[in-house]
Amino acid sequence: MNIVLRRVFFSLIPLVVLFVGSEVSLRSWKPEADLQLDRWQTEGLPDQAWLQRRDRHLGRTFTRSGERWLISDDYLERGMNEQRILAQKSGTRLIALGGSTTAGVPFTHDEAGFPERLSRHLTYGARQLEVINMGIPGMDSSGFEQLINNALPLDPDGFIIYAGNNEFPATALERCLHPVHGSFERALSRLSIYRFLRHHYLLMAEVRPTSWRRLAELQDECMLQAAQKAYSLPAERRIDPLALQAERRFKDHLTNSIKAIGELPLWLVVPPINLQHSPKLSFLAPDLDEQQKAELEQGLTEAKEALIFHRYGKARRAGLAIIELDPTFADGHYIYGMALLGQSRREEARAAFLKAVSYDWLPDRITPQLQQVVREVCAEHPKVECVDLDMVFNSHASGVPGSELFVDFCHPTFKLGVDLIVRNLGNAIEAKIYRDEDP
Repeated sequence: MNIVLRRVFFSLIPLVVLFVGSEVSLRSWKPEADLQLDRWQTEGLPDQAWLQRRDRHLGRTFTRSGERWLISDDYLERGMNEQRILAQKSGTRLIALGGSTTAGVPFTHDEAGFPERLSRHLTYGARQLEVINMGIPGMDSSGFEQLINNALPLDPDGFIIYAGNNEFPATALERCLHPVHGSFERALSRLSIYRFLRHHYLLMAEVRPTSWRRLAELQDECMLQAAQKAYSLPAERRIDPLALQAERRFKDHLTNSIKAIGELPLWLVVPPINLQHSPKLSFLAPDLDEQQKAELEQGLTEAKEALIFHRYGKARRAGLAIIELDPTFADGHYIYGMALLGQSRREEARAAFLKAVSYDWLPDRITPQLQQVVREVCAEHPKVECVDLDMVFNSHASGVPGSELFVDFCHPTFKLGVDLIVRNLGNAIEAKIYRDEDP
């Protein structure tokens, strides 16, 4: 038996040597420079089309060309507003990472995103500060580590991370897009030899839809299936596994991003919540009988009608009755909150809205739990500067931010909303960068 094991062991040595040699050679050669795996095709994608980005950018984001840095990828180039990045920086250079809010969605004109306006806000007199906008619509935190590594050749003086609104959709997609196969593939994708073989021999065999509208539909269907599967668990196990996974995943990605940034300054933003926006996906408790479901549906109709005609007392009573029937029904808490807001009971309305966001089974915005993840990461890394924009927006809107600060479910208004981001983030950056200078 020992002889057999010895023969097997020695026969494997050449294979191990060959594998390690190939891996080292490929890592030195970097054949994946222009390769992007696991991405949806986006040719012809309109600027304002919504798709959840799941890219893992394995190649270079920037290429040096004379006195400029060029953005290597077409989608990233458009997502980054086709900025002009000089090889020789003229002052302090910061890089902002994030999703559509950072990129400037839904606005399309110049200085749509807060990084561009932040550059202008912090450049005055002899002080020159440039904020490069690396916001990519739909991007979640899983892509930040690679983008940080790709941005380091630009010689940045610090980073800004604005993230959280895309974490839940990204987590849902990972749960429903063949999770076992996907996890195995992501593990293999860390090996250069696998990426090389896939690029030259496997990638051509893949057939994916090219219509962005069809892709959006597939993503919505996929995320809905993941949420329904999570909610179908028995009551004693139904502690929103999607939310728990999103929180763990978000914290891991933020921690890895901090490690990639190293000793450079980082301003980590706690994004605000549009509390007055309705939940995206509410589920009725599966243990309700038919009579209870009928009572809840009737109460929901009456409450909505009462809100339309500003009968806030009736709407509040109907909302409270819905919550009594189903304490985890997001729409019930939302209607109850709207009725309380109509009665100027803002503190109670805020509590109801927070529950509505927490019980949303597929939120397309940051949740209170994900906000807490950002605050925990800040507390665990003293060198990180935490900029709590949620507190700023709450203070400005008396605890219940809504349409005066947001244009939709998560994007701030161009004037007031973005101005609050620029002013408060700018103050934090100035306090860090210029604290040793004379006033």
